Amino acid sequence: MIDITKLDNLIGKEDEDLEEEFGFNFYLETKDRILSRNVDEKKLADILFDFIGNQEIIVVKQYDGKIQEYFKMNLDEIKKNSLLFILREGRFYNEDCCICYSFLCENCWCTYFGDTIFFSSNEENVFKFADILDKNNIEYHDIMDLVEGIDIKRNVSIPKKIGRNEPCPCGSGKKYKKCCLK
Repeated sequence: MIDITKLDNLIGKEDEDLEEEFGFNFYLETKDRILSRNVDEKKLADILFDFIGNQEIIVVKQYDGKIQEYFKMNLDEIKKNSLLFILREGRFYNEDCCICYSFLCENCWCTYFGDTIFFSSNEENVFKFADILDKNNIEYHDIMDLVEGIDIKRNVSIPKKIGRNEPCPCGSGKKYKKCCLK
């Protein structure tokens, strides 16, 4: 259950204050369509809301990073309005780009912008969410420890040795020996 009195005290404050108040010290941001060629916005929304599950969700309206108000909305309405956001419609869409709507749950704080998710939580949940993104081939930036202010590199399995005649890992389509081995 989300402590509403904590939210009341955060009106007018920065979203970083909310992350600190709720103990969401780790942050992950998916790569948008500019940095990652293929972003299936519906799939990204499905992944987010599957992770959230049946938790209580509080929708938080922000203006330029400051918390303005909050309200409850059922999950089906949130999903519907998140998908309408992609079409520049629905309750979460506003032409004033300083306004955004974020979702507060017991175990995470996230903002969905169609092709990008800003996600913060405790270390365990951020890494769980990253694992789900990995399984779905969704790219994201390095996880950040908000308290220490450092990026955390994920352990990615990289082959120890690339054969000379194998395709180059840079994606050029050339053999390794004729590309990056030089």
